[in-house]
Amino acid sequence: MTQVATATAASSARPTVRFQLLGDAWSLYRMEWPTWSLTTLAAIAAMGAGELSLRIVWFAARSSYFGWLLGLDSPDDSSLFWLVRAAGAGLLLGGAVRMALGQIRGRRPQVMDLFEAPDNWFDVALGAVLTAVLVAFGLAVLVLPGLIAAGLLMLTFPLIVDAELPATGAMIKSFRTLRDEWLPVTVLHLFIAAAAGCGVFFFGVGVLATAPLYVLSLALFYEEVGRRGYEQL
Repeated sequence: MTQVATATAASSARPTVRFQLLGDAWSLYRMEWPTWSLTTLAAIAAMGAGELSLRIVWFAARSSYFGWLLGLDSPDDSSLFWLVRAAGAGLLLGGAVRMALGQIRGRRPQVMDLFEAPDNWFDVALGAVLTAVLVAFGLAVLVLPGLIAAGLLMLTFPLIVDAELPATGAMIKSFRTLRDEWLPVTVLHLFIAAAAGCGVFFFGVGVLATAPLYVLSLALFYEEVGRRGYEQL
């Protein structure tokens, strides 16, 4: 009898994967659409400025006395620069997740919230780098492992910026929380990512409306899992 009760409690504790999450995220976006669209535009501009800065540094280093140490003709071929890009994108994603969580909890988002550096900014950047490496490795192997890794690690950023866990701790927590539902979680993450990226097909500008859906869906999923108290998130 006790075993049955325990099994029932364990199954009910699993995170419920709701694909209606995207509709809820769209409702949140519509409530603050000017702010979210401007935030997306600001993020694109920041990534563009960062990319330009990286290329300036690269070509300056190439023309210096020690340029031969780089040994590559383009920054696109540099693993180091790829990691720097991942860290920069992670910091922006962390800021956007923090904005989304704030809106869910009743606080109006502001564009400048995106650039507010948290005290644990290093863990945000490290989490982005480690996640990018694992997902990229999985995609390079057989594609599917990378998609699964991206799904199982989808709570990493909320756990870092909200629960203030260290990068590795957040990744482990996300994996342990979602591993029993790895298939629906993988499909959900793929669904959210596809919806967020589909705006590029609307002359590119559509991404200003669709990109925020990723962080809003991520924050909603985190809040739902946390509200059920699963593994004391």
